[in-house]
Amino acid sequence: MLDWTDLCSVLAIGRARNVAEAAASLGVHSSTMFRRLNAVESSLGARLFERMPDGYLLTPVGEVISAAAERIETEIGELNRRVAGYDMRPSGTLRVTTTDTLIGLLTPHFEAFRKACPEIDLHMVVANRFFDLTRHDADVAIRPASSPPDSLIGRRVASIATSIYASADYLARQTGSADAVDLNHLDWIGLDESLMHLTSTRWLRAAVPARCIGYIRLTRWWPPLRPPKPG
Repeated sequence: MLDWTDLCSVLAIGRARNVAEAAASLGVHSSTMFRRLNAVESSLGARLFERMPDGYLLTPVGEVISAAAERIETEIGELNRRVAGYDMRPSGTLRVTTTDTLIGLLTPHFEAFRKACPEIDLHMVVANRFFDLTRHDADVAIRPASSPPDSLIGRRVASIATSIYASADYLARQTGSADAVDLNHLDWIGLDESLMHLTSTRWLRAAVPARCIGYIRLTRWWPPLRPPKPG
C-alpha cells in the first residue's frame, strides 16, 4: 500500500531526475530517499525509474504513479487554501443595539453585513435606552453620542444635525408671520427623560418654558391593543 510519503518521493524524483536533488527538496537525506524508492519498488514488484546516465527516467508504471501523485498534490493544495483561516472567520451571535430613528438607515448595511458574514447570527435590539456593553447587554451600539464612555471604544461613522421644524401655516397663525418667531409663544413637541443625554433635548429644556411643551414623545415601546375575539 502506497502512502503520501511514497507518492511525494516518487513525484520529487520524477521532477528532479536526481535522488540527491529530490531529497533536498523534501528536506531529507539522500540515503533516506534511496531507501524509500527501493522499498516502494520492492513492495510493488515493479521498477518506477530507469537509472540512466543523465538521470532517473520514469517507467510506464512510474508515470502512472507520478501522475496520480500530482493530482493528489493539487487537491491537497486546494484543500489547504479553502480551509486556511476557516476557524478564524467571524461566527456566532452578534447583538447590536440602535435607536428607532437609525434602524431604517442601517438596515441596508445590516443586509450587506449578513452577506459578507453569513455565519454570524445578527440580533437587533431597537431601543433608545443605553445598554451596558461592559456587562454584555449588547456587543455593539450604533447610536447618537458625542463620545463613548471611557470603558468602551467608539468610532464616528457620521454626523447628525438637529433642527427645528414647523409648518409655515402654523407659524403664520401663531405669530402673524412665518419669519418672525417667538419661541415662547409656540407649542412644542418634547422628548421624555430617557433622552436627556441628547444635546437637542437639553437645549429644548433650557430654551423653551415647560408650559410650552404640550406634547411629549415617549421613547418606550408599548404593545399594540389587540381587538376582541369574535363571539
